[in-house]
Amino acid sequence: MNKNIETSGAAVVAPKKKSKFKKSHLQLYSLCAIPVALVFLFSYIPLYGLLICFKNYNYRQGILGSPWVGLDNFKFYVMSNDFTRTLWNTLELNCIFIVCGIVAAVLVAVLLFEITSRNATKVYQTMLITPHFVSWIIAAYIVYAILSPEYGILNKIIEAFGGTAIAWYNTPEAWTWILLICSVWKHVGMDCVVYY
Repeated sequence: MNKNIETSGAAVVAPKKKSKFKKSHLQLYSLCAIPVALVFLFSYIPLYGLLICFKNYNYRQGILGSPWVGLDNFKFYVMSNDFTRTLWNTLELNCIFIVCGIVAAVLVAVLLFEITSRNATKVYQTMLITPHFVSWIIAAYIVYAILSPEYGILNKIIEAFGGTAIAWYNTPEAWTWILLICSVWKHVGMDCVVYY
């Protein structure tokens, strides 16, 4: 069958199908290989560990060798006394983080908008965004350096004014504030860019 069709003396050629893979795009595919591999490595392979939720895990038998228990682990957790407390803490802390994070980000964005010097705005944005790239482990050490009962900067200031050192980490009421301040400190810079 001829693909050329004669219509009023002019030949009309049917369009060729374009191949999806082109050698000219090989560089772009190779650039994508590393991020795709990292997503697979850190997002999909760890999903294997979720099997532990449905097993009576024994470290000698491993994840695949341990017997299946179905939803018994979830039933145990829901029936325990800690379920309502942990659920409430999770919801309460997340609501506080969301509200305070948005308020702080909008406030910082407005303050940055009011700065007339372009160079000063760039410096402040860089200083505010930097904590976002600090890992939570390093952030925890920074907080411990500030709140340590013996050598913490905050307790040294309190003792300098005649007060007694406070064991911040042993005070349950302080944890909401510690977590809130750390969360806002780490995320306010990146979030304010969105509102700016």
